[in-house]
This record gives sequence, structure tokens and C-alpha cells, in this order.
Amino acid sequence: MAGRERGEIARVQDEIAAEHERVRLLQAEVSHLERPDRIQRLSGTYLGLGPVKPDREVAPDALPSVLTTSRPSVTEDRL
Repeated sequence: MAGRERGEIARVQDEIAAEHERVRLLQAEVSHLERPDRIQRLSGTYLGLGPVKPDREVAPDALPSVLTTSRPSVTEDRL
């Protein structure tokens, strides 16, 4: 009986070690996927996004006036 329990404990410890390794690998993958240079490259390639143009920046207190003025949409800017 004690031998069976030791075997079960060893098996569970192996499972825990394997899960810890999987978590470590997933954290490394997330770190890779979240790299700013990668996101910037992909957003430019697939979404056509880039840095905000200075004329598109607005101070927070000017936001109400921006909402009342007509500005071209993002898709119109690209045409």
C-alpha cells in the first residue's frame, strides 16, 4: 500500500513539473507575441496602421469640439 502511494505521489509530482514547464513555455511565447516591434510591424503590414500624424493629435480639453466638427474617417484618409 505504501509503495502504491509513493508511486502516486511521484506521478503527481511529475505532472506538476510538466505543468510548470508548460507555463514557462507559454509565458515565453506570450513575451514573444507581445513584443512592440513585432506588433508595430504586423499592424503596418496587415492593418495599414502607423504612427499618429501630428495633425490628428488633440488635447483632451479640445475633444468636445472635435466631436462636433466633421472629419474624414480613417478609411477616407487612406483613399
